[in-house]
Amino acid sequence: VTRSVPDHALVAGHPARRIGWVCACGQRLVNAAGDRAPADHAGPALCAVCGATYAITSDACVAS
Repeated sequence: VTRSVPDHALVAGHPARRIGWVCACGQRLVNAAGDRAPADHAGPALCAVCGATYAITSDACVAS
């Protein structure tokens, strides 16, 4: 990792790049269609396991 990583960001690779978003419980977040929320997703997202909801902007993921 060569710079700060936003909260709930899922990063991988060398150098690390954001590949998605995760819930506080550790599960991948999904968008309204039920697909995994990609790295560039903006809008609402939710955790299919615990039901937590999140608001994602271009570089932030905040529980709502």
